[in-house]
Amino acid sequence: MALKAVIKGLVKKFPKFTLSIDSLELVEGLHVLVGPNGSGKTVFLKLLTGVMRPSKGSIIYNLNGENVPSSRILPYAALVSTDVVLPNWKVRDLLEIYAGDEDPEDVAESFMIKEFLDKKYYDLSSGYKKRVQIAIAMSLPVSVLLLDEPFINVDSQYVNFLEEKILNITGKLVVVASHIPTRLLEHNIIFINNGRILFSGKIPGIVKKLVEIETEKGGITLDDALTICGMDGEIRIRSLQEVILEYSKTVSIS
Repeated sequence: MALKAVIKGLVKKFPKFTLSIDSLELVEGLHVLVGPNGSGKTVFLKLLTGVMRPSKGSIIYNLNGENVPSSRILPYAALVSTDVVLPNWKVRDLLEIYAGDEDPEDVAESFMIKEFLDKKYYDLSSGYKKRVQIAIAMSLPVSVLLLDEPFINVDSQYVNFLEEKILNITGKLVVVASHIPTRLLEHNIIFINNGRILFSGKIPGIVKKLVEIETEKGGITLDDALTICGMDGEIRIRSLQEVILEYSKTVSIS
């Protein structure tokens, strides 16, 4: 039976906020959790990992044919979040201890942090701390991978790199909370607002719909513009470095 999580009657109450999900099923593959700040994305991810317990309701995973409640899923899950705390060790030691059986050198090279192997974790910028967390989480042999705003505090080049890494994940249930427009949005989208799931599903051509061209007759989405021109295409978010280097070849620098 395929890996999945079945959510029923889930409620988490706080003094000024309540997350409530009547019914939702997450199957193996990629899901993108989107919503405004304070909508409940991080709370939902923590409930999925079992590090936060619901006020009522349940999250039951089907893992290798066995029903596993969220309270017991943590050994099979990895979470990247802004409030994850790692000890102030050298990056090499963190990868050695936390990144499973992978060789620290290989992990560091794979996630573009090799030059920081001998630096202390607290000496890194917020962006490189995020890279270390992501490297650890994505190297672990887990079934459930939860990434809370993985594209925040990293440069545009790394956004493209990480996007490709995530898209190539197989055999896992992956939930990425993000408001950054990437190709991940071409997969299952879960839209949450005020603690409620308002939409779950795929939106064909969503990335092209996000780009709007302003004309003298008003706005038109890139998707509609391509249709009018009788053309089709894919959106690739280019890195700032790539655009600057390309432009620099067309101008002379005095």
